[in-house]
Amino acid sequence: MNTMASVKEVKEDGTVIVEGYGIVFGGQDLEGETFTAQTDFEMDYVPSKKTFYSHRKDAEVKEELGVVTSHRVDDVGVWFEMQLNKSAKYLRAVKQLVDKGVMGISTGTASQLMDRNGKTIVKWPIVEVSLTPTPAEPRTIGVSFAKEIGLTDEEIV
Repeated sequence: MNTMASVKEVKEDGTVIVEGYGIVFGGQDLEGETFTAQTDFEMDYVPSKKTFYSHRKDAEVKEELGVVTSHRVDDVGVWFEMQLNKSAKYLRAVKQLVDKGVMGISTGTASQLMDRNGKTIVKWPIVEVSLTPTPAEPRTIGVSFAKEIGLTDEEIV
């Protein structure tokens, strides 16, 4: 099962298509939290989701990288396809990081919209989807990079 972010296509016009899982069911993320197939993601809460770099937390990269063009929920988790703007200032650098397997996909919500039952997330309306080198869910980054930052095989799978 490949859950990491990858470049699907570079179009003739320079637009980059990235795909991968932003949520993986089971296991625990780095916060000790778990998403399940029963988690309510309210995918229509924000019908047109933007893609950012690290949830816009990095002061240097505040601009939108692109948009989510499709998603699906399956037995593994929530998979996304994102179209990155060819005019995005950091497009080339982000693509290179995805190609190297050091960029994961992470979803964001507004804290007042989410609900937990202990450490299990039961409601997580997805507001935005980010490409980030530090996803809470390490299974969305490349295996070699995950091992480099100290994760074991059991934590990656």
